Amino acid sequence: MKPKKTLKKEESTPKKLLKLKKKTSWSWERMCREFHRVMGEEGPSHTTLFRYAEGKVQRRNVLTERYVRTAIQRTTVELIQQELSDSEAQREDVQQELHQTEVRYRHLVENARDVIYRYRPTNPPSFEYINPATQDILGYAPEEFYADPKLLEKLVHPEDRQILEQGLQGIGRFHERASLRYRHRDGRTVWVERVNVPIYDKAGKLVAIEGIARDVTENKSFEQALLSVIEGTSWTGVEDFPRSLIKQLAAALQIRFAFLAELHPSLKNRVCLLALWDGSGYQKQFEYDLEHTPCKQVFTDGLSYYPADLQRIFPKDAWLKENGIESYLAVPVYGPAGKPIGHLGVMHDGPMPEGPPREAILRVFATCAGNELAHRDRTQVS
Repeated sequence: MKPKKTLKKEESTPKKLLKLKKKTSWSWERMCREFHRVMGEEGPSHTTLFRYAEGKVQRRNVLTERYVRTAIQRTTVELIQQELSDSEAQREDVQQELHQTEVRYRHLVENARDVIYRYRPTNPPSFEYINPATQDILGYAPEEFYADPKLLEKLVHPEDRQILEQGLQGIGRFHERASLRYRHRDGRTVWVERVNVPIYDKAGKLVAIEGIARDVTENKSFEQALLSVIEGTSWTGVEDFPRSLIKQLAAALQIRFAFLAELHPSLKNRVCLLALWDGSGYQKQFEYDLEHTPCKQVFTDGLSYYPADLQRIFPKDAWLKENGIESYLAVPVYGPAGKPIGHLGVMHDGPMPEGPPREAILRVFATCAGNELAHRDRTQVS
């Protein structure tokens, strides 16, 4: 014979009442009010509820028992519904907070000046994400990299292609900086320094390359300029050192125009152009007055820098308009006595964004120019 199942004895109404009070932490007065509300009619007083729950009622009233039991059920259902509603509200709050956090981080990444990317090396290789900084650094929008995963390989300098390919395939040392040259959309060379981080799945398989890359063209230009100065620190013996110097200067800064001029030996506020490089060759030497030119500021402030709108600022300088000059940067050239004897500068037919290394490079070349001019003068005297 199978043993009879024992039915679980239903909890008594007084116990249910005490359990509800413990759960809600309501006073008996509050319990009484809540019962009246859910029942839609008045019932036992809070004193009666207390006595009923404590088992101090000698003779129980059937109507009171039914009222309390129904009120407990309705109140319990209402509390459960409220808990579910609160839980849903909390879930929505958490989702909203997560969304806001995602928006903040996405805004941070989208507006970063460095390129931030995630590349999938598996077949077919592709960029899973790349931020808009590519537009400023390389001249190409993220959508162009999504459409053509090989675009980066097409833009990299041939001598740096192997480094790029190894990095995208997960070959070589990670977490180490590597500098590569790329061709900007406008044709100029851009130096980019990148660091890659490998992402593996649970099986240890490489599934992605995450990295960050930044434009270090100015730093590289500075390094190359210093190297060129070191390699040819002295132009002594060079028949026409001004021409050699300004051509190297223009190449180091990737600027179209470069020039060297010295103060006129007898006429105040007038200079003699020793050499002028225009990107394709040397222009003729000539003299000019400093008035109404950006050059005058070099001798009053020790620096003259106009990143754009040069022709508008100096409308009386006809030479600027004739040659399409839009930006200008120049520093003094000092002689042995520490006084300006001329100035060295660069000009461009487009904007010249601010960049501290550019000025530093110019001052290094200006120091060399001052030394060479002083040596020339000593040689002529002797």
